[in-house]
Amino acid sequence: MISTFNFREKNQLILQMCAAVKAFKMKLKLFRNQLSKGEMCHFPTCAQRIPQHKHAELGEKYAKRMNLLTEEFDRRLILSKDDDIQLKLIEDPFSVDPEEVPGDLQLEVNELQSSAIYRNKHRESSLWDFYKSLDDEKYKNLIEVALKTFSIFGSTYICEQTFSIMNMNKNKQRSSLTDDHLEDIMKISHFKYDPRI
Repeated sequence: MISTFNFREKNQLILQMCAAVKAFKMKLKLFRNQLSKGEMCHFPTCAQRIPQHKHAELGEKYAKRMNLLTEEFDRRLILSKDDDIQLKLIEDPFSVDPEEVPGDLQLEVNELQSSAIYRNKHRESSLWDFYKSLDDEKYKNLIEVALKTFSIFGSTYICEQTFSIMNMNKNKQRSSLTDDHLEDIMKISHFKYDPRI
């Protein structure tokens, strides 16, 4: 029914998380509209257990609950228009109107959108690689905005991984472990090294 999105995934960008929240809100709206009509195609267990003649009545009741949930999402998870434009710009700089972006980025976006080479690179590579490939001098402001966007803490993965490693290593059986040793263990556990064997 509802596809889950793992917010605790490694190397998660804020762009992916915002897209997942938007998709979930759209699903809630779809569910609400269908339930208010008594349609239970996305709720097969309810459709089986509730008699057909009560679908409309109970569907309306559940639709009100969905409405409350949607309102709560809207109240808590709001992006300003500027933030939304910035996320769209970084995710796909070729689909935004240059007049909608901040003034210091307009010429760079215009220049970028006219480049077939960069358009192909954007289509064929990851966002990280695309922004690495941009000319540092020509697209300085755009690269800076991309780096700021990429650095938004998009995942709790790193924090949870760190606390798990600390808990595994600093326990009753290893009570003589000092803070210096723990710091060394933490460095080793987060170091990305692929041995060439």
